[in-house]
Amino acid sequence: MEFNPKLINPVSDAGIYADVCPTIGTLMLAHYSTPAKHNPAVYKRDEQFFSTFPDRRLYLRPAIAGEFDVFKGWEAFKKLPVLWVLVSKLTEGTHEITPRYRGERFWKNHGTDDQTAAILIEIAEKGALNLAEWYSYVSDERISNRDECKKAN
Repeated sequence: MEFNPKLINPVSDAGIYADVCPTIGTLMLAHYSTPAKHNPAVYKRDEQFFSTFPDRRLYLRPAIAGEFDVFKGWEAFKKLPVLWVLVSKLTEGTHEITPRYRGERFWKNHGTDDQTAAILIEIAEKGALNLAEWYSYVSDERISNRDECKKAN
């Protein structure tokens, strides 16, 4: 979603927004999941987790293809390091889903909300990214792009 250029001009208004903290909404980093607003299979999976563990309000799971990496096809999605999302139960039947970490799972257990919260703090301390995996992905993409350019010429 783009801002209305009559209301917000990224060029002339840049200074106004430079020091303002962006929100999840302005960055479009959250999905809100209800039976009517999400992929039914994904919603059912998340709802099943919360039904199985009624005391839980948080859990981490791998993102589903197209859930956040919307401009990536299946083949491109498979090459990316895993994107882990936090599913938060806001109310019965309503979940907020936010991307939190990209890379191989480093945590052993998140069987409680307290453990999940501790993992989220560790994720933030790691910069939310497994740098080795990310650099490997970027390097592979550069080689692939270079090879595609050579084929085109």
